[in-house]
Amino acid sequence: MVDVRTDMIGRRGAEYSPALHLLLLLVWMALLVVFAGVGHISADDQMYIAAAREWLATGSLLPESHWTVRHTVILPIALSFALFGDGEWQSVLPSTLYALGLAWTLYAVMRRYHGATAALVGTAIFVTTGLFAELGTIIHPDATESLFLLLGLFLFYEGAVVHGGDNKRLFGAGVLLGLAFVTRETAAAVPLALGVLFLLGAYTQRWHYFVLGIGFLLPVLIEAGYYMSLGEGPLYRYETVLGSTKAGPTLEMGGEVHAGTGNVTDNRLIGPFAALLLNNEFMLVFWGAIAAGIALLRAGTLRRAEEYGFTRLLLIVTAVWVFVEFYAFGLRPLPRYLLIPLITGTFLIGPWLAGLMATPGRRPVALIVLALILAANLFAIDLSNKAPRKPERLLAEWALSHQEPIYASDEFISRAQNFLRWDGVGADKVLAGPPPPGALYAVRLVTRGTGGVQAEASLEPDLHDAEVVDGWDGDRTVTGTVIGLFGLEGVVRGTPLARLLRYGEPVRLYRLPNE
Repeated sequence: MVDVRTDMIGRRGAEYSPALHLLLLLVWMALLVVFAGVGHISADDQMYIAAAREWLATGSLLPESHWTVRHTVILPIALSFALFGDGEWQSVLPSTLYALGLAWTLYAVMRRYHGATAALVGTAIFVTTGLFAELGTIIHPDATESLFLLLGLFLFYEGAVVHGGDNKRLFGAGVLLGLAFVTRETAAAVPLALGVLFLLGAYTQRWHYFVLGIGFLLPVLIEAGYYMSLGEGPLYRYETVLGSTKAGPTLEMGGEVHAGTGNVTDNRLIGPFAALLLNNEFMLVFWGAIAAGIALLRAGTLRRAEEYGFTRLLLIVTAVWVFVEFYAFGLRPLPRYLLIPLITGTFLIGPWLAGLMATPGRRPVALIVLALILAANLFAIDLSNKAPRKPERLLAEWALSHQEPIYASDEFISRAQNFLRWDGVGADKVLAGPPPPGALYAVRLVTRGTGGVQAEASLEPDLHDAEVVDGWDGDRTVTGTVIGLFGLEGVVRGTPLARLLRYGEPVRLYRLPNE
């Protein structure tokens, strides 16, 4: 049994109550939902919502895509619908709770090994990132997967190291890692990392890893049994996943920049590291993690100190994670695939800054670094597009407020289908196809780099002589408000910096000419 210096809680930050910190976390989460919540994005979440509805309608679900095999995401949505009704906030509620659970687990584990100050600092950095603000307010498997992985790794470390091979904890760790795997196959990177430790005979005796493996197989076999009960084979999940996704590496080793969802570059060699260091979802966090890692290595604490044992495990897992996800699986280096590295980064920054705060003469430095990281995080949240489906929401509102039908493109209507359903808009109120003369026509606009807007090139009909009935040009950012107070808005508008002023894709409701 190893002493992890849990008495540090009593010696560092004991004046802080976990209940107070939990209250702060709940308040912050509420602020994110109200002021920075994204909600329904009419993308992958459409699949999850449809699957949840099928569960409620039929009592079972035979998945047909890699989205609908994720029962740990879908079943909580179905439960939320059953309890509170079919609606937008009800669909996102489980993801918000998963994100809260992840943040609180991070806090509790960091407090366990490094004390309350480190836990408060690390968690504050984590929950103010743009990535957390997004994943906590949309439907996605990332927070779910990461919660199970973090809990599983914690139980593994406690069982293997702290309690000298406690099989109950190791079995529980395996179950949690199995739940992460049935949430999304990317979680396989963590069992693979532990497999390397098994081969090395590290952390605990090898036979204890078999207990871990039995726990891992439990949810996997339960899922296989479920598919067999529906008349399919035990490998149905994997056949479905491989049939609905492109298996294997899909990125080039060359360096073409891809204007994707929040990634910096699709260069397969440097893409993950560019995303970590340059993406606005993380801002300065990984720069701070690098500084913390160097400082802790120079001090010798990261290599030798017992309280950093769990952090060393996270570093091993993170290295394997990056290799498996981006060089073996060939995933695009999107920020959401980097949640595990983000967690590891906070386990470096939190204790490092807490140590500086406790060192005479270093406290101002620590506070300045913390303030810079938090300010950069909040700046990123302010500039992020928190209303990606505002045009679709407005389409539903316009349909309710006008007596005549509104025409729109097939894609626009498809993206708006859940908003139309939730607002009770009849099928005859929003129509696709060529609009007749004099009809109302709703269209999304495309934002140019200088902040101007233009209609999509492929749009029909010709809108040159159409009358604008209503519209929306995006919501103003806090940064844009400050720029306006200094009288600089005119200088910024018309330049690439115009994105500092507003977020969101504009939309127009036109009255077409009668002839």
